[in-house]
Amino acid sequence: MEIYNKIIQIKEGSGGNSKVLNPLNKAGIPTLLRYLNNYNITGKVVGYRPDYNVTWGAADNERGYKIKNAARIKQTMPDVTSIITAGGKPAIMFHIQDKGKINGVEFKDNLEVTEELALQLNAYENFNKNFYAVVDGQPINPELAQGKKVVLIGRVEEEKFSGPEALKKLSELKAGKYDIVVMQNIRLNQDDRKAVGSNGTHIVEPLVPLLDVMVNDATSAWHRPKDPTMKSINEMMLEAGKHSVAGELYVTEGGSLQTLRTGFLTDPEHSVAIFGGAKVADEVNEKGKVTKEGKLTPILKIVELGIPNISLGGKMLNPILAALGKSIGAAKISQDELEGAQKILDACKQHKTSLILPEDYITVPENYFELQPEEKAKSLKIETEISEGRMQVDIGPKTRKNLEELIDKMNYWYWNGPMGVFEDPLLAKGTDTIIDALDNKKSGFGIAGGGDTNAAIEQNKGSDYKGTPNNVVSTMGGAAMDFLGFNQKDNKGNIKDLPVIESLKNPSIA
Repeated sequence: MEIYNKIIQIKEGSGGNSKVLNPLNKAGIPTLLRYLNNYNITGKVVGYRPDYNVTWGAADNERGYKIKNAARIKQTMPDVTSIITAGGKPAIMFHIQDKGKINGVEFKDNLEVTEELALQLNAYENFNKNFYAVVDGQPINPELAQGKKVVLIGRVEEEKFSGPEALKKLSELKAGKYDIVVMQNIRLNQDDRKAVGSNGTHIVEPLVPLLDVMVNDATSAWHRPKDPTMKSINEMMLEAGKHSVAGELYVTEGGSLQTLRTGFLTDPEHSVAIFGGAKVADEVNEKGKVTKEGKLTPILKIVELGIPNISLGGKMLNPILAALGKSIGAAKISQDELEGAQKILDACKQHKTSLILPEDYITVPENYFELQPEEKAKSLKIETEISEGRMQVDIGPKTRKNLEELIDKMNYWYWNGPMGVFEDPLLAKGTDTIIDALDNKKSGFGIAGGGDTNAAIEQNKGSDYKGTPNNVVSTMGGAAMDFLGFNQKDNKGNIKDLPVIESLKNPSIA
């Protein structure tokens, strides 16, 4: 059985001492996953669960928006094409952002994702030599299709994730009418947060008889066990005597995280976690359920794990400053954010964690984002204390230099979240400092992860940049933070993995 076949070897230390860390055998972290490559899928219907949470932008078309960055679809091409070339029939069960609006236009379904999937398949070298993908109902390009097997993609158009049309399309996939079926966005009606449908049946239960193998590759949703396509379907497939396995992204990104957590545990003094961004506290509805996850709780777990160095920036710095009795200028924070910040400060004191805060800030007036470009540049100030009526929107030059020196000394690091409003070039220097410092690391190992982090890196380095051997660019934000801070143990004293990962392990081995 192949298990985490991509072992990441890293050298730590800047002097003559170096050692190789193997993520399989340190800190008692089990990684014995059932893996896709170990199964014969010829003629099988393969449920494939990726994260297709792409970046959107405005467009002059009927729907008013389009996919701006399809990196998350592109990165699944190895698995999708390997399923097809092995004779499997993928049923793609993905998520994108919740139903809402983009530039004032209501965002609805899976249409753009389905069309982009066909484009990415036809651009992928390991696929386009022998196959040509086309969405059902769209014309076939005779030049592209010449001499190749046409792969027909069916799209579920109804809003229900596992409704009558979805079941019909899966049956047709099994019967050979389609070669790929794209299911509806699991988050369209927040079905990822529902276990049971209106008819009392578990949302994913009707799918199990129509699937032969389930492949879970949505690493960024590792921390969402309540999503029925993440954990419940794995367990149901096993109960039905079928296979539920990990995909290639699980193996590569999971291996990176295992290595980093091992480094954090074995060399904490030379480890740092750097947090920024705008997601601060959890958002909770009137029933007390978390509707949007922030960073304060995962950071608290990482402090409790014993990481001695934590550096903060971005909007999430504000509640920490307020809890310390420092000025936050015109920034607004909630009581929940303030209470969460105080918990972090208390935990840092208890665990003797160094909470590294900026020495200086770039600040702007409240109306900064309404100003003309030349007025914006003139309004910037470098401050050591945030003045009344102003907001901190980036770290200052002293702090940038401090961060460069800190990163240079570290053997292990995790970065999640920009230091400022990076979309504005005037406010991107702090974020760019981290990107360049990590890019220049020649020893040690770390991960830069999360949606905003990825967007900032793309802005700085371009869309094809994938990191370096020492610094991995990952899709995982909240999932990575939960993974690194997850410290539950089994009855043998071994650190357990997140529940979704546990559901993919081989019970006869793990």
